[in-house]
Amino acid sequence: MVISKQIINGFVSSELKLFQSQYSVRPVPELQDIRGMSIAWTCYYFKDHISRDNVFEITRFLYETYSSNYYEVHGWHMVSAIEAAAFILTSDIYYANRLIRHIGCEFSLGRFYIIRSAGLICPLISFDNEYLKQATEYNVQRSHGGYEENVILFLLSIGNREDKIDWLENQIKIDEKNYHTKFFNKLKTSGDLFHSSFFISEFNDAKSYFIFKVLSEQMNKEVQLELFDDTEFNFEELMLKEKSHPLSRCYIDFRFLKVE
Repeated sequence: MVISKQIINGFVSSELKLFQSQYSVRPVPELQDIRGMSIAWTCYYFKDHISRDNVFEITRFLYETYSSNYYEVHGWHMVSAIEAAAFILTSDIYYANRLIRHIGCEFSLGRFYIIRSAGLICPLISFDNEYLKQATEYNVQRSHGGYEENVILFLLSIGNREDKIDWLENQIKIDEKNYHTKFFNKLKTSGDLFHSSFFISEFNDAKSYFIFKVLSEQMNKEVQLELFDDTEFNFEELMLKEKSHPLSRCYIDFRFLKVE
């Protein structure tokens, strides 16, 4: 399966170059957000097969953008999915925190994209992450668009059931005007699955982008010596990994929070 590894890395390399070339273009190209999410999606499901060269290029691009004036104006929300990719590949919480700290921003379009980008790395983020907790509570307090989806990814991050129930109960307690109590109670007491296509639609767009690109373009544009090995891809393992992602379905399982 050497060809598959080359295709995966060819895709990441070529799409990152396209993303970089259109990073400061205004208005933002229609496919730019999907391109970023598709890079992150590919890194999530094929992490162990991403080349060192691609890891270096992703992190190098981010460090360059962080020091640019454009980042302070527009780039901070445009690179959210690339930050997710960097965190996936390096396990360095620095990149996740750079992404998460903007979840509570006042720019609605940027906030929705940031929440979706954070949703992809939801199974890798701790419930105790202070940036995630503060941003989530701020969105709830302000009743920002996307606050429900923010709460969903927060509660499905890595943590124990009791802490999550305690957090929900505290949110209900401080919700004096009952703006969000119905939503919180539904998560805490309902035996039903919670329906939301907020994340799955974005994940599917990223997957479709990857599939259509590798089928329609020659991705092996650069030779990286580390790609030539006897690596094999296990179809069943990939399917199980997708199924195990807590936000990979329209019906999200919150039954673990049910309080009798």
